Amino acid sequence: MRSKVNIISIKRIVKISPVATNIFIFLAKKIMDYISILGYMWGTLVVISLLPQTIKSRKTKSTKDISLRKYIIYCTWLVIRIIYAILIKNGPVAVMNSTGLVLALSILYLKIRYK
Repeated sequence: MRSKVNIISIKRIVKISPVATNIFIFLAKKIMDYISILGYMWGTLVVISLLPQTIKSRKTKSTKDISLRKYIIYCTWLVIRIIYAILIKNGPVAVMNSTGLVLALSILYLKIRYK
């Protein structure tokens, strides 16, 4: 019920004042910019979290302490997140999850190769 009240209130403001409409649109765009920035920050952390394991696995050629099942599940989760991000048209999440998927798949490949 509350959301209907808010939508009605916004429609009234829009009808009354074109200036209010412009302010509302401006603020909505700014919020979306911040959401995109948060998406890139989150994605960067995902990529950074995978780098140490990828580098160590390549250098030592040992993956005995890595769970194969965990990386299969993790790669599947990333694929689902990429599909979701594409469907909701969220570029930052799609791009960063794709980068994370490349690293996760490389770890999975090394796990299978050095098993």
